[in-house]
Parts: sequence; structure tokens; C-alpha cells
Amino acid sequence: MVIDLKQAILNDDRDSFVMICNERYLTNLEIRRRIPKDWDSVDILSKVHQWREHHKVPTPLLNQGGKPFFFCSTQHILKAQSVMDRYGYDTLFENIPSKAIEKIEKDNLLEEAFFSSQIEGAKTTRRRAEEMIRHNSLPRDRSERETLNNYRAMEYILSNPDKKISIETITDLHRIVTDNALDDGKPGEFRTPEHDTVVGDALRIYYVPPTPEKIEGFLEYLIQWLHPKDITISDASSLHPLSVASILHFYFVYIHPFPDGNGRTARALYYLYLNKFYNAMPFLSISHVIGQKRKAYDQAILNVEETRTDLTFFIHYSCDITTEAIDNLRFAIQRYATASHLEDLVGKRSLELNKRQMSIIKYLLRPDISHVDVKKYQKLQKIVYETARTDLQELEKKGFLVSRKIGKKFIYQLKEESHD
Repeated sequence: MVIDLKQAILNDDRDSFVMICNERYLTNLEIRRRIPKDWDSVDILSKVHQWREHHKVPTPLLNQGGKPFFFCSTQHILKAQSVMDRYGYDTLFENIPSKAIEKIEKDNLLEEAFFSSQIEGAKTTRRRAEEMIRHNSLPRDRSERETLNNYRAMEYILSNPDKKISIETITDLHRIVTDNALDDGKPGEFRTPEHDTVVGDALRIYYVPPTPEKIEGFLEYLIQWLHPKDITISDASSLHPLSVASILHFYFVYIHPFPDGNGRTARALYYLYLNKFYNAMPFLSISHVIGQKRKAYDQAILNVEETRTDLTFFIHYSCDITTEAIDNLRFAIQRYATASHLEDLVGKRSLELNKRQMSIIKYLLRPDISHVDVKKYQKLQKIVYETARTDLQELEKKGFLVSRKIGKKFIYQLKEESHD
């Protein structure tokens, strides 16, 4: 079975090449760069677009030229939807104490608030964000205000699980996320003719959003799609919530209704919509992942813009960041289960461990540490190599660590407690 483009090229398998281009949903430019010189690039691209045309799912949402947006339901999207349906609920927390659940939720809400402001260029620290949110410390500057505002928006979302998206909801969220933190305009007020808004950078303009007088019309059409009053309109209820939330996120940014704060409001709306379907949403930090993949976020939006109507590029990206956020949550739960298990073991068998060994267990419980080898442990503890090796081997024998060989050296990891 062909599993990648290189193998398809080596086998001169053009049908598989087309299939993989569509499954990965490459852009025209990305496809052209990969087509061998002795292949007919026009024919390959034609087959790619024939497949997309045949598999497209239209939406009633229109671009500024009056053409409907669409997307293709790829295996990549279907897999992400399956992950969401499996792990998007609080059943993940079975057998986890309520105090641990509360801590994980607080940590993730803090992370979401912090990273959502970081995406927009806020300059503050996670420690400072924690001081404001958990100890009611007042913000000292605009960056800190943005972080606190994002947290207040998450509180609003969690306090209104049945809230429908409306013009009022949108303006309320914008007021919350931009309170005393705007470059231009007023909180909750749409763009006016004096706001000459374009989306781009110093080198080029990528996109010019709808003119101010068209903003409410575009928003009303989006709201009608989400919560239809007219049964003649194809509505969002026939689509998977993850696809709908992704389209909502993109289309809101496309409308760009406010002079500033559109990204923060769009992410809040994404949460608000998905929170109706998945009660694990408060435990996911989407903005943390977006912050790590910001260039890909901008590129996904640009890819839709360049095709004018194909939303698949952004839905693929949205699926990626959401499933990664779920993976991060599952890892946090796994770490808790492991920490709890190890604390129990240490409590029962502390007399069997020396201070160095207890120290390395705590070190490996850190979320940013995955393993340690003998030389690293030797350096951390300032001991000779033989002592370091003996310590780690003993921890493995006693059930605290597991070892595996990578190249010529052994690494040691915590023995994880299974929790799926």
C-alpha cells in the first residue's frame, strides 16, 4: 500500500499521488512542487480538483463575491471528529479525584487566557497571569489586562452553556476580551467607515474584509446558519460540531467585524459553540497549541483566501490544533495518574529510596521532562557515573522507572499508570 508521495512517485503511481495530495489537502503550489518533471502537471492538478469537486460539501455561507464556501470531508477530518467524540467528554476523568479534576480545569483555563493574549502580542508571564487570576491581583498594564479579559471570557462561556450565538453574544464577548485593551474602536462596537481595515503585513495585503455597512448582514447570515429560523436554509445541524466550530471561527475572522480584537473573539466563539456538545472543553487549551503553530494558523486562513471558497484548509488546521489540545489533556491526566501512583509507592517504600532517587522521580514528573539518561542524572546529582547507573537500575527494579535503548545509550522514563 502506498503511504506517502515519495513512494507514489517511485512507483509512477499517479492515482495514488492524487489521492495523497487530497488526503493531506495540499495547495496547488505544494502539489506543483512535488510533481515530477516527466509527469503532466496540468493533468495531475485537474484530477486533484475533480476529486475535490466531487467530494465537496457546500455551505450557504457566501464570500464577498456571492459564491458559497464549501469543504471536503477528508479522512483527516473524519479521524479528528472521531477523536473529539471519544475524548471530548468528562468520562476521561473516571477514577480521578475531584480535587485533581478541579486543578486540571483551573490550569487549562489559565493557560487558555494566557496564550490567547500571547497570540495577540501581549507581553506578560504565566506566573503573573496566575497572580492576577488566582489571587485577584489587579492588572498593571495592557498586556496583563488582555490576559485577565480572556479569562473573564472563559468564565462567561462556562457560565452560559446554553447561550446561543447572536449579535448580542458576539458584542458581549468582544466587550469582555477588549475591556480597556483596544488600539482602535470601542468595545462591542463594529467597524465604521473611519476604520480603514485590511488584513496583511508590511509587504502585502492579503485580504480586504466586507465594508462596514455589510457587517451585520454577514453576521446575521452566519447566525441564521447556526440557529436557523427559515427551514429552507441548509443549517449547521447536519454537520459535525467540530466542522461547524471551525467554519464559525474562520467566517467570523473573514467578516472581521471589529477594528481590533477579532481573533480573541473568534477563539471565544469557538469555545462557546463546542462547549454545548463537549463538556471537556474547559480542560482544553486551544490557544496554547495555536501559539505554537501561529504561522500555520495564518497560512490556513490565507490558503482559504487564495481559493476564495475552499474551507478545508482551515478545517484541517482546526482539527489538528483541537486533537493536539486533547492529547495534551490526556497527557495531563496520565501524568496525574502516574504521580498519584508514584506518590503512593514512595509513601509505602520511602525507606528503600535514597534522597537522590526521590529527587529524580520528582524531576521526571515535570511536564517538560520525558526521560533521563545516566550522564544527565550524574550531572544533576553531581555523582560518579557508576553511582548514577546503580541508582537508576535500582529504581527500575523497584517499579518506578522503565528503560529502553536509543542508539548506544539507555534512557529511563517513569513507569506510567495506564489511564485511557
